Amino acid sequence: MNAFELPLKHVTVLTDGAILTHIGKIELTKGEQIVTLTKLSEYLDSDSVRVKGKGKVTLIDVAPRLEYIEIKDKDVSEIGLKIKKIEKKIVAKEREMSVIEISMNTLDETIQEIGKGFGEWGLRKGLTASDFDSYYEYYQKGARLEKAKQIKIENEIEDLQEEVEILRAKRNQLSHSDSKYYEVDITLEAQTAGSIELEVGYSISQARWDPLYIVDLLKETASVQRLAKIYNFSGFDWKNANITVTTGIRKPVSIDTVDPFYLRLAPLYSPKRKKMSRAIGGAAMKSAKMALDDFAEMEEAPAPMAEPMLEAPGMVYRESETSISQTGHQRFELSGKHSIPSGNIPKTLHLDHFDLKLEKSYYWSSTQPNLIMTHELENDQYFLLPGNAKVFIAGEYISQSYLDTIHPKEKFTLGIIESYDLKIDKKLVHREVQKKGLIKGKREMDFGYEIKIQNQVETLCKLKLIDRFPHSLDENIEVEINKVNIEPLEKNQGVYEWEFELKKEEEIKIIFDYSVRYPPDRKLQPPL
Repeated sequence: MNAFELPLKHVTVLTDGAILTHIGKIELTKGEQIVTLTKLSEYLDSDSVRVKGKGKVTLIDVAPRLEYIEIKDKDVSEIGLKIKKIEKKIVAKEREMSVIEISMNTLDETIQEIGKGFGEWGLRKGLTASDFDSYYEYYQKGARLEKAKQIKIENEIEDLQEEVEILRAKRNQLSHSDSKYYEVDITLEAQTAGSIELEVGYSISQARWDPLYIVDLLKETASVQRLAKIYNFSGFDWKNANITVTTGIRKPVSIDTVDPFYLRLAPLYSPKRKKMSRAIGGAAMKSAKMALDDFAEMEEAPAPMAEPMLEAPGMVYRESETSISQTGHQRFELSGKHSIPSGNIPKTLHLDHFDLKLEKSYYWSSTQPNLIMTHELENDQYFLLPGNAKVFIAGEYISQSYLDTIHPKEKFTLGIIESYDLKIDKKLVHREVQKKGLIKGKREMDFGYEIKIQNQVETLCKLKLIDRFPHSLDENIEVEINKVNIEPLEKNQGVYEWEFELKKEEEIKIIFDYSVRYPPDRKLQPPL
């Protein structure tokens, strides 16, 4: 029995595995003999092995088997100490995060209280609407600073957790009691002695690829780079192989049978259930939810990821050859040869590059007074798998987003950021309590507001603006809209929506006022 290794020539990476193909020449003697292909991944699917050959030879049998090699423990304790040190750093960072969260909650509550209580409280103190704006901006600035700290610490914790995962994987590999690999015994009968070309293919489970997108949002188009983050957990390096990435899957697909849908009447009498302590029930529910959340994290959380290098402007992409398989799956055949080592660090390879039509629009609401810019992309012909997307605007990184499955001819939104292209100010123009105090047995309060919108850029801006008036659910409270100079597109329980297209330097004013009447011996909640 002759043992040999065949060069790995081709790897087809699926979304939940990979298909490996080895091709090479071997020497045979005349007659029946067993040749053994050795050093194959322990995650080989033994039912998937196929063998082909070129030459005067007959294939008699193919028999995969699992082999073991004893290895020694080394450096395990040292890695354990490193893990403990990093875990202590993570705990310290999480404490910092808790302090910041308390500060952010306090600021948020303060902002809300100022917003709710400024009316009556500010009137008593003799403060104006501009005073309110100053208070509001002061606390908003504090909230933004705390948010920036929170994001910085979150990133530091993620980096430390990734380092721990890599060390744990290394420790597990070293402390494993044995190393496993597959061998395949191939029984052949050669008519004459000589060399033949042998091809052996099989599938493995411990590999996959995740889509990754780099999207640069320009004036009228979005430049989309599609990449594949390829993970090889097989235990063996893939060296100088041709790589194909496909949207196919290994797991079998079945068609469910449809059972009848029966309706029955519920019994007239149901026995009383024993009451459980609310505290115990709440704790049990919380424990169950935590268990489910932990399970979801174990199932869905990706392995630590290495960030791809961004190409310099003007760099030419090495495009893959794209095709559709007989089963309707996309295939990307990457040009050149690639080496992908086994381990937790993926290798990111470029698949293709294309442009999509882009339309910018803006959003503003009185409950979130920062102007928001969004980018709507029109996907004309591409099928995009779910994956992370790094989003840039004219080459400047702004955020990381996530794409759901996007079908051809489907539109989707990316690049939701704060913008200063439009200036929008909402002002309280007047606030009055009727001098007589009572009208037909009710106290009346009158409010007047103005929203001024100014386009500060050279291009046309599409804006969706939302504001709200008080809406009464109590028959003792009357709300009357006295004036709205620009009719909104939609009205829903006091929530009004407008849409505008503002030309360069165009200014629009929305002016409205309303009255609120309520019993003089009662207070409004929340106060106005």
